[in-house]
Amino acid sequence: MKTNRSFWAVFFLSFITLGIYPLVFWYKFAKDVNAACARDGRKTMNYIGAMLLGAVTLGIYPIIWWYQMTERLYHNASQRGTPALISGGGYLLWSILGAFIIVGPFIATIRLIKMMNGVAEHYNVYGA
Repeated sequence: MKTNRSFWAVFFLSFITLGIYPLVFWYKFAKDVNAACARDGRKTMNYIGAMLLGAVTLGIYPIIWWYQMTERLYHNASQRGTPALISGGGYLLWSILGAFIIVGPFIATIRLIKMMNGVAEHYNVYGA
């Protein structure tokens, strides 16, 4: 499983690919979350499906999706002994309230990606 995901790569490649790369990145990210966190018995919906549901629910479902995925990673990181950098609630606070200071959503996403990198490293060594 990939352990060197980078927020900045997603950020810059989103401009170069006119928004296509983030779709691929987050789709694969959710797929890896499902693999690394399989022992909890839950399943994270893929990113594209979540965003399509967001169109139907006027943007509410993606907020729930981000919260649930981050919370799932947070608990799995804690169980694995890797740094649990941001909880679901923390992600929402940084993303929504942090938007007032502009950098909040960036901080939330950077922490989420770093947390996934830690979980992925543990998964590569010890498995699910």
